[in-house]
Amino acid sequence: MNETAEAKLPESAEGLKDSVVNWFGSIDTSTVVHYIVCVVGALVLLLVGFFLAKQFKKLAIKAVKKGMKENGETSPLPGFLGSGVYYLVLLVVILACLSIFGIETTSLAAVIGAAGLAIGLAFQGTLSNLAAGVMLIVFHPFKLGDFITGGGQSGIVKAISLFTTTIVTVDNRTITLPNSALSGSTIDNCSTEKYRRADVAISVPYEADLDSVRAALERSMKVEDALEECEAGKSHVYLLDVAPGGKANYQVRVWCEAANYWAVRERVTAQAKRELDRNGVAITSTGLRRADVSVAVPYDSDLDSVRAALERAMNVEGALLESEAGKSHVYLLDVTPGGKANYQIRVWCEGVNYWAVKERVTAQAKRELDRNGVSITSKGLRRADVNVGVAYEADLDATRKALEAACKIDGVLKDPAPAVVLIDLGDSSVNYQVRCWCEGDQFWSVKERLTIQVKRELDKAGIEIPFPQVTVSNKK
Repeated sequence: MNETAEAKLPESAEGLKDSVVNWFGSIDTSTVVHYIVCVVGALVLLLVGFFLAKQFKKLAIKAVKKGMKENGETSPLPGFLGSGVYYLVLLVVILACLSIFGIETTSLAAVIGAAGLAIGLAFQGTLSNLAAGVMLIVFHPFKLGDFITGGGQSGIVKAISLFTTTIVTVDNRTITLPNSALSGSTIDNCSTEKYRRADVAISVPYEADLDSVRAALERSMKVEDALEECEAGKSHVYLLDVAPGGKANYQVRVWCEAANYWAVRERVTAQAKRELDRNGVAITSTGLRRADVSVAVPYDSDLDSVRAALERAMNVEGALLESEAGKSHVYLLDVTPGGKANYQIRVWCEGVNYWAVKERVTAQAKRELDRNGVSITSKGLRRADVNVGVAYEADLDATRKALEAACKIDGVLKDPAPAVVLIDLGDSSVNYQVRCWCEGDQFWSVKERLTIQVKRELDKAGIEIPFPQVTVSNKK
């Protein structure tokens, strides 16, 4: 058994040897040389590619920093673009190495392109902020510490990154804005120039003397930190426009250093007020104003009589029935069933007379409506009016006492107090009106109960409610 195994070992070794020799003999020498050359070429290309990538990265960083001048050292953009160039060169080198070995790179490039498109669509908003950030950093319309207005916000620039810009507002709030919001809007940089002009708008009555107003406003420019003249321009007073029957609009334009802008603007505004007061000139923000008086009346009031009463209320001192701004009129705003009808009296007047005219119209509206027996209601209150006629033989005092007793029912308010009014002397009766206030939502129930109670109280007092009578006289 052992002899047989020992005899087979040499035979196996000889067979393995023959197999190896045959395999090497079958190898094409030219193929081996080709692959060796490809490997060596790829290694050399990789080494050269790494070297070139580093060089291109350095050149890119240097070029961006040079283009950005003073912002280049602190900006993240040079390093970001340098890294992008570095990896782009490496990608090209790797694709070239694969092509050396005969690997088709066209399909691979297509896959990479498709992947890039998918990623771009997924990060569309982020990439737009990135692109906007690059533009902001390259063109630097503002720098750290500048006071800007953009993207609907105003504040001092605290930080600028590739995706966002952070500002601190004047009330010390930190706001982070997407760069796309800034690049897509108008950026107002208030810190780039050394000087700023503080414009203060002043309106005075039309009849004010122009020369005295100008002199007063010119004196108001002489405040601390205001510059009478600088390289940016000269401070002066400018008359913008004059509206007949209205106002004269001036603008005080004062130059100052940008750091003193708000302080100078405040001082000029205050000094202008003092100078005009000293000259007896009023400052008016508007020439003509419209005094709006709201009036609510019960839902069942006669619309025509109410409108006529309110139109008469407009005829007060200082009110302008017609003006260049418009025509005074009565406007019915809305009508709520079971509630009230809401009117608005719109009266034009001079701005200086606004409050006086509004008070006069309000008071006159109350008088006119009272004269017409129309109640004014606000806060949802309504007045229930019950008309009743009694016989001429009835005692007036007893009748009044009975009607006043009828007001003492549930739902009638004590404030405003109920009232019994003798309206007129009719053909066959003495006519009264019982007026009781109640909540608007209880109007109809209160009016019904009040009518019933009026009948009961008059019956209790033995006072007759007569039928309408006509006396016919036949003379022969």
